[in-house]
Amino acid sequence: MRPKSLIGLTVGGVVAVVLVFSLGYYGTVKEFDICTLCGQTRVVRKFQIPFTNLTVFSHETAGQSPAGEVLEQAHLVDSHPHDWKVVYSIGNGQPLMMGPGKYANGVFFSPDVTNYLQVISSFQSKSAIAKYIHAAQQSATPQSDGLAAKTTFLNETLIEPTTRQSDAGDALKPRQP
Repeated sequence: MRPKSLIGLTVGGVVAVVLVFSLGYYGTVKEFDICTLCGQTRVVRKFQIPFTNLTVFSHETAGQSPAGEVLEQAHLVDSHPHDWKVVYSIGNGQPLMMGPGKYANGVFFSPDVTNYLQVISSFQSKSAIAKYIHAAQQSATPQSDGLAAKTTFLNETLIEPTTRQSDAGDALKPRQP
């Protein structure tokens, strides 16, 4: 081969590789989902042909929210089919779109909810904690008047009676020697 054609092929190959990677990056759709029952998360990346909905291949990565870790470590959620809700999606020419999972995401990533679950996990049943998580997600949704409601972190009607010998106030006070 002559040197000029070798240089032309090299430049053409580099341009083709850059073009393929650019279109691959542009055609990537990222979707962040959360399970409303256990707080597990997943990121789904779909590699699509740009400007179409044709998916060439996809890749899924699993994760866990902070409150979900508490639920998992304390074995407070039984095996279940995940109830995935889209928190957000973006890519392939589409702007960031929030989905119905944004309320569950706010609950499972809240430090207040995580701390509260750590406290009640030792003396509340699975069903009571499931009711609490469901109620927290419901109170985080916007109200009909358009104003967002504050999440209720402690709803006494959801807490079951306990067989502990002392009241819950003893957990908040330091022990006396």
